[in-house]
Amino acid sequence: MKSVSAHKLVVAFATIVAVGFFCAGCSESLPPPDNSPLTDAEKQAPIFAMAHAGDYFVVANSNGIFRANISTKQWGRVQQPRKLPAYGQFTTSQADSNSVFFCAGSGNGFYASRDAGATWKLVSKKYDFQFIYQHRDGRIYAIVEKTFTPSPNESAPITTTEKPGNTHHVRSGVVVSDNDGRSWRDISANIGTGIMLNSIFPDPTTPNRVCLRGSGIRGYVLQATDDNYT
Repeated sequence: MKSVSAHKLVVAFATIVAVGFFCAGCSESLPPPDNSPLTDAEKQAPIFAMAHAGDYFVVANSNGIFRANISTKQWGRVQQPRKLPAYGQFTTSQADSNSVFFCAGSGNGFYASRDAGATWKLVSKKYDFQFIYQHRDGRIYAIVEKTFTPSPNESAPITTTEKPGNTHHVRSGVVVSDNDGRSWRDISANIGTGIMLNSIFPDPTTPNRVCLRGSGIRGYVLQATDDNYT
């Protein structure tokens, strides 16, 4: 019995170690800091997105995310999750200048930084986020894209093709979060399938709401008729 118990203990310990090693490999960790001067390739790559956050400018290009102190004009690399893509869109918080958000589309998620772009955290991958805007009241609005199958009598002009012959229908929608992006409520209401949403801005007539810019055959501005966006 003693030898069997000891054997079980060894097996259990080995299993715990193996599981711990496996999980450690699955977790997303930050790369080690690299404080060396920026290379010419890093400096000259086209900028995909830029934001003014706190005392810094934060930019993204094909080599990663970088930021510069406005007063010293010194650029440095930003430690970022390995899966955070370079191509995307920044939005600075209207409520806190040190908070900046990043979304990259194609299911790559919604990221947030609370220290002017120094560190980043993946907050949500629930939607295909295309555009992020935080209202001054703290609520975060996002334009998202959703694939759908049109009904037989439904007009579905917005399509996308990832590979030849792999066409699917895409609908623009808008969602809102009251808890910094951890959960979202769909407020697309009656926007429909014929308009591609482009951006979000404060409603000039009702300060606690937002308006949407969209495009179809022509450009549109969509304005909500009530506070619940029904």
